[in-house]
Amino acid sequence: MRAWFFRLEITVIVANPTPAQPWSPRVETLWCVPLAVAALALAGCADKPGEILARSDVGIVTRTDLERYILELPEDKRRPGADQTLEGWRREQVENLLVADALAAEGESLLDGAEGAARIRRARLTALAEAYRTEAIDNQLDLSDEAVRRYYDEHVDEFGNDEQIRLSHIFRRVPSDAAPEARAAARAEMEELLATLRGGANFGDLARERSDSETAHQHGLIGRLDRGVLEPEVEEIVWNLEEGELSEVVATPVGFHIFRLDKRIPPTTVSFEEARERLRRRLENQGRKRLEGEQFDSLLKESGALYRPELLAQIQTVEPTTPVFELDDYRIRVADVTAYARQAGFLELRRLPPEDWLRTAVMGRLFAWKALKEGFDRRPDVAGQISRAERAAKIEIAAQRQLERRLEKLEASGALQAFYDEHYLRVQSPTLHRIRVVTAALNRFARPYDAYELLEGIAERVRSGSLDMAEGARQHSDDISAPEGGDLGWVRLDAFGTWFGPRVQNRVVKLKTGEVSDPLLIEEYDRAQLRYKRPGYMLVRIEEIRPSQVRTFEEARTDVWSLYVERNRRDLEDVTKRELLESIHAEIAEKGL
Repeated sequence: MRAWFFRLEITVIVANPTPAQPWSPRVETLWCVPLAVAALALAGCADKPGEILARSDVGIVTRTDLERYILELPEDKRRPGADQTLEGWRREQVENLLVADALAAEGESLLDGAEGAARIRRARLTALAEAYRTEAIDNQLDLSDEAVRRYYDEHVDEFGNDEQIRLSHIFRRVPSDAAPEARAAARAEMEELLATLRGGANFGDLARERSDSETAHQHGLIGRLDRGVLEPEVEEIVWNLEEGELSEVVATPVGFHIFRLDKRIPPTTVSFEEARERLRRRLENQGRKRLEGEQFDSLLKESGALYRPELLAQIQTVEPTTPVFELDDYRIRVADVTAYARQAGFLELRRLPPEDWLRTAVMGRLFAWKALKEGFDRRPDVAGQISRAERAAKIEIAAQRQLERRLEKLEASGALQAFYDEHYLRVQSPTLHRIRVVTAALNRFARPYDAYELLEGIAERVRSGSLDMAEGARQHSDDISAPEGGDLGWVRLDAFGTWFGPRVQNRVVKLKTGEVSDPLLIEEYDRAQLRYKRPGYMLVRIEEIRPSQVRTFEEARTDVWSLYVERNRRDLEDVTKRELLESIHAEIAEKGL
């Protein structure tokens, strides 16, 4: 979120389109009040002593208000830009405060009724939950240099890498139940291929042409490996190769391999200074997770709340109104969890699965309950936080309404239609794929090829018609889509590849509708180690493809609004700000700011 108050932004949340209504998204339009809603809310709740710098129909701005607001800005925003004078910049901040007062006053009227009361209550409970989180978790974390150094010394082996190898292979798959004659023929084929390689043939080219592995598309490259990740019999062979050396034909339960050791990577060590900040983040994450877990269990018991996360496994058959969490007058129903799952996009749903979303919501409510029980709302500092949160809610809803009014006027005047006519290709619907998957996580199998063989068997049964792929997903898949038979809904392939890795995406893009892939290696990017991990395998079937389409203005209305704001942000800010200042008859001191 950028640092200037009257920053207009539209955030569009689009659920995966359904076949019946591929472009009827659920939209939430937010006019973000950056820095700050917090900074502006603070100024609005301050006492009013000091020299008056500005007056309006909705209040005054004093020098104390201005200085307090500036101190709440990020450090790099507490001074004028290169093209601004100090006087002009401070005048701009006074205008921001006046606009916040105007929005807060308008928000007060917009929050009338049950919906408004609920919004204010949510803001209040959120402030209470954050106050309790600060005391019970944030303040309990020891992230001092001494603690970080102590952890480093106790876990020094974790910082750096032991020796690694970069390995490639060519693979000939042979089912474990194949006849001896078939295995013999496959071995003979690989022996012939090995002779060709030793005669000078290009390894990468032959891997692309002849390998049955998903690594064929990467010229046979498996990647960087630590000791101990391969089967013992394979491990001994490949780690004793010289750089560039080919192995003999190696038999495994799933077929035959020819390995090439591409490179040996010497061990590395990360110093304390290099690891310090990364380690501090690790300690913070570990400590926060531990303390949150302890607080969650303790408060759940203390409050006597109803909590039934096990119902999520039966979500297709449970009555939608059934509560999965209930505490006092607060309730989360099965329908609420289902609504989240349907609204969230493909990536969002995997970053925050329904069970995690539920736990997060429950934790927030438990924290607020405990804060009320302990009388946090009577503490001056927390009472101030609550007041600022309520004011922020008013500012937010009024800012949102201001933007909607502005865009409605532009639409009525034909300006948005003209904008669409010029930029219609920017708001066309992307190509979408309806995808079904079955996944097998490596961590539930003793050997990696057991996961591969499970999926290979499922693929063969699906292709033969003896197994419905949806049923195979319900029975065997580790993905969160398993209860829906592995149906991911309508997905963009770039989002699909972002989650499951580039190798999967490269194969899936070549699948025909109705075709079942071979087991594909899932790759998950590990930001800490700056490389992909391999957590499992997956089968993919493309159920349907919806080509990119040019949408009419009405179909693309939400995206047209969003694109217009993106392209005309500064003009919208200036016009709306000027009109608000005029509407409240703002008067600002000419000098002495």
